[in-house]
Amino acid sequence: MTNQTNNEMLTSCEGMDLLPGEKDAFQFVVSIGLSRAYRLIDKIAARFERRYKRACEEASVPINREWIYSTELEKDLMHKLKMGVTLVDISSSPYAARRRIELRIEARNAARKLRLSRQQAGVTA
Repeated sequence: MTNQTNNEMLTSCEGMDLLPGEKDAFQFVVSIGLSRAYRLIDKIAARFERRYKRACEEASVPINREWIYSTELEKDLMHKLKMGVTLVDISSSPYAARRRIELRIEARNAARKLRLSRQQAGVTA
């Protein structure tokens, strides 16, 4: 994420027209931090995946993921985290994508200049 503090992210939410659930999710992710939110999403997904693999090993027939039990806490927390991350994480915005493309082009041009200068130095030497 960029060098935004929690307060800067909160002020960027004020101009957004969000539903109450979206505001709660936004505040929750801001309060715990974006990296912790991603870690929690990974841990909840891994917990479900362990439960699914265990059910597949014990069953003699194919198992659908929908058949595996998930607690209400897992469902609600995952939903809140994913919604909050979507609102808070600006690294996948169109502006951020354009900036990454510009940086990649600048790096490619710098490498080309370096390569050409080395070739010219090698030819003249």
